[in-house]
Amino acid sequence: CCAECLEQTDPLHTVITYDPLVFDQCSAATGICCYGCSFTHGTLEYQDGVTFDSNGSAQVSAGQAFSFGINGVSRVTYDFMKTNQVQTSFVTNTSTEASSSGNVFTVCVDDPGTVVLRGWGADSCTQVTEEYKFTVVEGNDTGTCDSRGSIILVGSASSAHNEPVDATGRDTTSSLYSDHNDFANCNPTRGTVVTQEDGSKVCKCTGDWRNPPTCDEFSYVKVIITILGAVATVISILISVRAYIKSRKSKK
Repeated sequence: CCAECLEQTDPLHTVITYDPLVFDQCSAATGICCYGCSFTHGTLEYQDGVTFDSNGSAQVSAGQAFSFGINGVSRVTYDFMKTNQVQTSFVTNTSTEASSSGNVFTVCVDDPGTVVLRGWGADSCTQVTEEYKFTVVEGNDTGTCDSRGSIILVGSASSAHNEPVDATGRDTTSSLYSDHNDFANCNPTRGTVVTQEDGSKVCKCTGDWRNPPTCDEFSYVKVIITILGAVATVISILISVRAYIKSRKSKK
């Protein structure tokens, strides 16, 4: 599963300099490689708030939202590193989620540094894009993402102001408990934290899992359909074999 593969910590590299989904990079670094993740999707299209430096690399301004599009992608998650801060982990399924409207995604960060992101298809186990990077430079004024009413906020430990005022600690060990607003306890494997248009964060279960934030209830509809399909295939094969045997007997 690609989502689980990206959750791993590379014991040989405290500083991440490669993408596990790019074989030439991960193999050269003798690092972690994730296989079977590619799927059909569009190329990244730069939109509002994106410029380019002298090397042709994507560049955005701190405190100003920027947007981009990737057709065929359901979600985009990202990590943000301030200037001189190194990348120590991969961008995962549980990294901060970019706000979206159709195929257009929006991110805003208040400080200079680097935004590293990747897109996800409908199945996080088999559909993941390679990483994309944006350099964040000092903005032209003193505005911040909050003051501009931006719909996405920096997902880091330093941004405690992102939490809704009614967020409280709760016992989420029981499967009877269900509250998508309790994003702080969102299951790191089966759930993901999503930032809504009003800036509030909620926990959404991925795939066929339900009951946020624990995401411990599984929808068996897909499993039943798969089993029924397999049974139908076996029955079809048995009928074909029976018909073949009868045909051979009649010839004799």
